[in-house]
Amino acid sequence: MCDVCFWQFDLVAHMKPDRNIGANKISLNQAIENYKQFGVSKPQHKHLVREPLEEELPENNLE
Repeated sequence: MCDVCFWQFDLVAHMKPDRNIGANKISLNQAIENYKQFGVSKPQHKHLVREPLEEELPENNLE
């Protein structure tokens, strides 16, 4: 479970990001949109996450 977004890695969801399948109960694409808007994959989990560390920010992971 990611401490920053509360997404549980799920290979099937990553292969089919538009499908609502797997452990997270929402699609990966919806989780991404939720993170952009709310800072968490599902708004009801906001109290369970932390701010990302500098090395976890996308602009610092371009490799």
